[in-house]
Amino acid sequence: MDADASFFPAALTFTDLNHDGRMKVTVSYRTFCSGGVDPYTVKVILRDGATKLAIRGESLVRFPGQPPFGGTHQHDKALLSPAYAAYKQHLDQIWKVVSADNRK
Repeated sequence: MDADASFFPAALTFTDLNHDGRMKVTVSYRTFCSGGVDPYTVKVILRDGATKLAIRGESLVRFPGQPPFGGTHQHDKALLSPAYAAYKQHLDQIWKVVSADNRK
């Protein structure tokens, strides 16, 4: 079995998405435990004080010359409310970057 866990330092952000004067922190990471070519588990988390919002899912695996697989993900229910539209947009942009898994 292979095991791996890592953060995405380039995707670490400090933003004030709702312009309330408080910084929001976004952290992304992936984990993997398998003996094959399965997708990584990926999570993108935004913290706004005590509020935690996330997208959870798996990486989209691409091998040259083969159709991609994986890539499913789910938003926290709160992210689907209009009040968190800016947060959802921000997390979706980060998700597109960190969930890509281009293997050789």
